[in-house]
Amino acid sequence: MPCEFQTAQNGGLQGVTGPRQEERLDGGLRLRRNRRLAALLELTIARQPIVRLYLREGNVRSAEKTLKYIEAADTVIPDGLAEEVWGDIQLNREKYAEALKFYERALAGVQKSARHRARSPRIRFQRGLAMRALTRHSSSIPELKDGLDHGGAPRGPQGWIQLIESTLATAKTPEDYARALEFCDRAAKGELNETSHRAITWHRSHALAMLGRQAEADQLLQDLSGGSDSWAIMAVEAQLDLRFKNEIECLISLPEASELVIEPLKPVSLSDVRKAAEAEAAAEDAATPSEDRGDSTSQIGALPGAESVAAPVSN
Repeated sequence: MPCEFQTAQNGGLQGVTGPRQEERLDGGLRLRRNRRLAALLELTIARQPIVRLYLREGNVRSAEKTLKYIEAADTVIPDGLAEEVWGDIQLNREKYAEALKFYERALAGVQKSARHRARSPRIRFQRGLAMRALTRHSSSIPELKDGLDHGGAPRGPQGWIQLIESTLATAKTPEDYARALEFCDRAAKGELNETSHRAITWHRSHALAMLGRQAEADQLLQDLSGGSDSWAIMAVEAQLDLRFKNEIECLISLPEASELVIEPLKPVSLSDVRKAAEAEAAAEDAATPSEDRGDSTSQIGALPGAESVAAPVSN
C-alpha cells in the first residue's frame, strides 16, 4: 500500500508532500502575507503616514495609488482611517465637498474604537479646513478650534491664522473681534517666521480698528507699511482708505445745532426799497459824463456857428 506522504527533496526542502502539506504551505503564505500587509497598513496610517508624505510633496497620484493598494489588500482596516486619508487626498485636489464627506465618515468611524478615537481632533481640524474652503466659516470655527486645542493641527501658527481669518470673516459683535484678538495672542506665542508675524499683525490691526482702538491699529499699519511684501501694500491701502473715509465724513457731516449761527432779518418796507432804488439810480447818473448822456442842447451849443443859429434875426 503506497504511503500517502513522501519525503520531498525539491530545493533542499525536507518535509512531507500531499494535500495536507499544500494546505499547510498555502496557509502559511497567506498568514505571512496578511502580516506584511497589516504591518504596511500600520506603517502607512499610524506610524509613518506615507500617503500624507506624498501629499505634502504634491504627489497626489502616488498617494492615491498607495491607499488603493492598502484597501485592496486582504486585511482589516480600522474604521475611519482610510476615509481620513481619502479626505486628505480630496482636500489636496481642492475637491472640498468630497473631502468633507470623507472626513465626516472618518469621524464617525474612529468613534467606534477607543484606540483610534484620539484621531478625532485631527479629523475635525481637517474637516474645518474643508468647511473654510467652502466659505462655511461659522461652521469651521469650532472644528478648527477643537483641533488646535487638542493637538490635531500641524505645528506652527498657520492653524491659528486660519482660525483668525474665519473668525474675522464672520465677526459682527465686539465679542467676536475680542475673540479674534485672543486668537492672535495665542498664535504669537509660538515660533514665528516673518511672514506669519506680519499676517498676525495685519489681522490684529483689523480687530483693533473694529473695536474702536484706532490709534493702536494705525501704529500696527504703520509698522507693516515699511516692508515690501503684500502685507505692506495692504497696510498702505488701508491707511489711504482710512484718510479718505475721514475726509469724506468731514465733508458730508452736518454741523451741530450749537455750531449754527442764525442772524435775524431786519423788516423791510416798500418805501425803503423805493428809496434804495432811487439812490442807486442817482449814483449811476452822477458817475456818467454829460456828453455820454445824450443832451441835445449842449451838443448844439458846442458846434461851430451855433451862436448865429441861436441868436434872433434883427430887422
